[in-house]
Amino acid sequence: MNRDLLVLGIGAAMLISINGCHHDVAATEEMTLVKVSNWSVPSVAQRGSPIQITLEVQSGGCNRFERVEVLRTESQVTIRAWGTSPAPIPGVMAMCPRTFPQTEVVQLEPPFLRSFTVVVEEPGAWPNLSAAVTVQ
Repeated sequence: MNRDLLVLGIGAAMLISINGCHHDVAATEEMTLVKVSNWSVPSVAQRGSPIQITLEVQSGGCNRFERVEVLRTESQVTIRAWGTSPAPIPGVMAMCPRTFPQTEVVQLEPPFLRSFTVVVEEPGAWPNLSAAVTVQ
């Protein structure tokens, strides 16, 4: 009898433990811009050839890199590096471990009708990165 109660007690504790650890990730994380610490963009593009832009995004710590978004007009290419970070909890100060660089390559396909500017939007008070590309 005691053995049966012990097994029942352990089973109930495991069930409560499993349900107690479940949380809705969407409710605890939010999308945010991720810092781009380094980048390279060619200064010249050939009218009919693709170009590659290399980004070094900061991931880890409190932010986790997710994706790159590219918005293109005739005169400007805007790049945003998106990631997730924990939603702030009032009165709680989060300690974040070290971040590490992660390399991402963005390929822009032609046509390039005229020279354009590439802008990388940065989070918060960081200034945006910007470079001119001449089309030949």
